[in-house]
This record gives sequence, structure tokens and C-alpha cells, in this order.
Amino acid sequence: VSGEIHSFKGLLRFEEKEGLLFAKFEPQNDILIFIYRHFKRRLVNEKFVIADLRRDTAVIYNGKEGEFFKFEMAPDQKSQDSYIDLWLSFYDAVAIDERKNEKLRMQNMPKKYWKNLPEMNRYKK
Repeated sequence: VSGEIHSFKGLLRFEEKEGLLFAKFEPQNDILIFIYRHFKRRLVNEKFVIADLRRDTAVIYNGKEGEFFKFEMAPDQKSQDSYIDLWLSFYDAVAIDERKNEKLRMQNMPKKYWKNLPEMNRYKK
């Protein structure tokens, strides 16, 4: 469980939706409270929602306190905004084509986490 918490602290991607930062993930374990606490400390002045799609729960943080609630994501909801575009530009700028190593990438970031990562799914849309 602690390994999964650690992984999602680095692999959770936020996008902007109607003035809120929104992140979705599908963890094996029920770790939403731990992920929320981490980002509450990191994003003190931001308003955000983190949704656990596997358990249909989410937490919303308004800059002062968080509230957990039941959540269902619409199947046709698209993920495309300026935050994602900015992240992809940064990701491409720092990538070195000659040093690509897919085997090492899968060791450090297993495929089970790729579903909600824009840099891994940009060509699937």
C-alpha cells in the first residue's frame, strides 16, 4: 500500500476544469485519504478535486478544508486543457530521443499507471 501511495504522489496528473484542478486515478487500494493529505500540503492555495474512479469516491479541497463524496465520471468526458498541453510541451522538451529506454520506463512506471497519464495516452485520442 505504501508503495502505491508513493507512486501516485508522483504520477497523479491534474487538469483545470472550471477553476478547479482535477485529477483522476484508479488505485488498487483505498488510498484517497493519503493522496489527499499529500496534495493538501503541496497545493495549499489551490482548489482541487481528486477522484478515485475504482471506488466512485472523490475529495474536493476548497483551500481550507476537504470533503469526501460519491463521484461518477461521465464516460464521454474529454481531458484536454492548457495544463495538459503545457505538461506535454515540457515532457517533449526534456526528452532525449537517443536515451529512450522503454524497458526501464516500465520498471519505474508500470503500465497499470499509464491509463491516466497524458504523456502516455496522447496518441490514443
